[in-house]
Amino acid sequence: MQEPAAKSHKGIIDRFELLEKYVREEVVKRVYDNTKKNYTIDELAQLYDKSTDDLILNAVRREGLVFVGGKLYIAITEDELGYVVGVEAYFKRPDGEWVVKKNQSAAMPLNIMLLDSMNELKRLKQIEFELTEPEAGGGMHV
Repeated sequence: MQEPAAKSHKGIIDRFELLEKYVREEVVKRVYDNTKKNYTIDELAQLYDKSTDDLILNAVRREGLVFVGGKLYIAITEDELGYVVGVEAYFKRPDGEWVVKKNQSAAMPLNIMLLDSMNELKRLKQIEFELTEPEAGGGMHV
């Protein structure tokens, strides 16, 4: 009697894994320039420049926050087969209270990096870029 339920459960898990794989592949297609095979760490960070600027500008405009600083990081996953990109942006409210805005991507495949960049990320585990105000000429610096 339990076999149909187990099979049903397995079917749901299999479909979920296929969906997860599809979503990951679609994200890769939309985020990265498909004409470029491999990226350096710096090039990957630059791909997130506009979205980081948008995060900062939205917090300043919509919430009346003052941007203070922050970081964008690229970190290796535990299995060393992928990486994640995260942002931590620090703001102050007009009353002086600190606000932190954080976001992290899903794991992305490591094999889209150049071999030197892959090895550097594996060695360092995480590489950080300083966030700057968008009006100051860009969203981050190495």
